[in-house]
Amino acid sequence: MPISLIAVASVNALITRNEEPGTGFASQADFDWFRQKLKDSDLVLLGGATYRAARESIRENARKGPPRWVFSTQIEQYEGETIPGAVEFRTLDRERFLADTAARGFTDIALVGGPALSTWFLDQGLVDELYLTVEPVIFSSGTPLVTPARNIDLALESIKRLSDQTLLLHYRLKR
Repeated sequence: MPISLIAVASVNALITRNEEPGTGFASQADFDWFRQKLKDSDLVLLGGATYRAARESIRENARKGPPRWVFSTQIEQYEGETIPGAVEFRTLDRERFLADTAARGFTDIALVGGPALSTWFLDQGLVDELYLTVEPVIFSSGTPLVTPARNIDLALESIKRLSDQTLLLHYRLKR
């Protein structure tokens, strides 16, 4: 059950521009690649803030792609928003997560954020690879991709040009 952490960032590794939520700075090339990667996945994991930032789009397209699991410490705030088999709300529980993904036979899982959720999955040793799109911008402030509790070594698998200005870096986590 490989889990791929997927993110888009500025050259200085920030995933938001200043205090703006979401990834409005991402290029069309990244959006196209990202959309295809999600279609190729059989489960998408995201945090509550990421869900809230894209709620309308996620709900509108819920049945068109893989199921979305939204993780939150306050899942009661999403009462009535579950779409069975398409959008589910969960708390962070490593053993339950492993049991549920195994029981449902998920084999290609996309982790699309945010930083707290991505950090938790990294700290649990559950992330296998990282796809990082680097956009040609530098922000004066913003949100870092992750802040893990330990150092994590990566091995570069590939570099792909998504456009003449945008790079996609693919890393494997060293175990």
